Parts: sequence; structure tokens; C-alpha cells
Amino acid sequence: MVRRALLFFLVSILLLGPVRGRSLAATKPQVVLVTLDSTRADRVGFLGARGRLTPALDSLARQAIVFEHAYAQAPLTVTSHATILTGTYPQTHHLNEFASALGANLPYLADLLRAHGYRTAAFVGSILLDPKNGSAPGFDRGFDIYDAGFESNAAGQHIVARPGD
Repeated sequence: MVRRALLFFLVSILLLGPVRGRSLAATKPQVVLVTLDSTRADRVGFLGARGRLTPALDSLARQAIVFEHAYAQAPLTVTSHATILTGTYPQTHHLNEFASALGANLPYLADLLRAHGYRTAAFVGSILLDPKNGSAPGFDRGFDIYDAGFESNAAGQHIVARPGD
């Protein structure tokens, strides 16, 4: 199994089924994309860790296709996610960590899935992918739900990450 981190910050795109009409579950599979950053493979059960540290991911992996080798186009969260979600290279999408906007002319996974009758949702675990803070404007495009949820805590400190649970 892969002993490397699987990509960048937890972003789960949960596709909750078709938008309209009767259920098309028999013809349209559910799609869940999970990306991780700074995650040690020896701490992930389905990658060989012992001790049941990641039971939810392990359960999902048993029912899913797991890509054993993944390569990032850049060592940056926003750039890598732009590549994953647009299917284009960094020199095409021009996104970086410095508040680059996602171009409206770029193909985008959430738009494509919605056009094919899926409901789309993203649950974001990195403030870098929160379009409201200015780091990733446009990343919420095409999602029925885009839950970045980064706010200040009771002490007034800005929360920059959310736990995966």
C-alpha cells in the first residue's frame, strides 16, 4: 500500500444523489472524494496502520476505489485542489495560495456533476479552501452546499482548521 500522504487537506465532496425526479441510484453511483494533506500513511488504517485510528476512512475504503499512488501537481493546497477539481494543470488554471480566483471559464467538477443530475456538497477542513477568507474565491461554485465553517472562537482567535470527525 501507499506509504505517502494522499494529497491535500480534507475536502470531502459528498454527492447525495440526483437533484430531480425519482432516484437513479441504480444508474448513477454515489461519489465521495476525500483528499488529505500532512497525513502520515502509517496512521491510516486502510494504508496499514494498526490500532483503529481511522475507522470511518477504513470503512469507506472497504467500499471504494482507493488510488494507491497519487501525485500532486504542486506542493500547495489551493493549487492542487484547483488541478483536481478542474482537471487542468497549474499553468492553465493559474491558481496559487495568494487569493487567485477560480476562472469562470474553467471546467469544474461540481458544475459537471450538477449538470448530470447530482446534488453536490463539500465539507472543507482547511481555511485555505474557504472562499470567504479570500484564499480560494470561486471554489464554492457549483456546489449545493459548501461548508467551510471557519469562524472565530470564543477568545476571538480565527480558527484555521477543522477536525475530520
